[in-house]
Amino acid sequence: MTQPKSLQMEREETTPLIYSVSDITGDVKSILESAFDSVWIKGEISNLRIPSSKHAYFVLKDEHSQIRCVLFKGFQDGLEIQPEDGKEVKLLGHVTVYEARGDYQVV
Repeated sequence: MTQPKSLQMEREETTPLIYSVSDITGDVKSILESAFDSVWIKGEISNLRIPSSKHAYFVLKDEHSQIRCVLFKGFQDGLEIQPEDGKEVKLLGHVTVYEARGDYQVV
């Protein structure tokens, strides 16, 4: 596996390589987005909230883990079912990183 661009910096032997938070977060985002560009995920919806923006924010969970998810307003119109707490679903999305918080999520 090749290193992301920010990891390919030239440095002197005696100088430690120091990354910024933005460098690491950007590299993690690039790696996750290329590895999980389009994936099916199954789980249970919980913590659903739909603020005035009409985007749906929720957690998709199973017995061991959870992932934050976002369903943007424009994508909700064509759904066969609407998101609902406690509902088991299979969804198609891509994994990304919301850089402002350093959180990974499915969009």
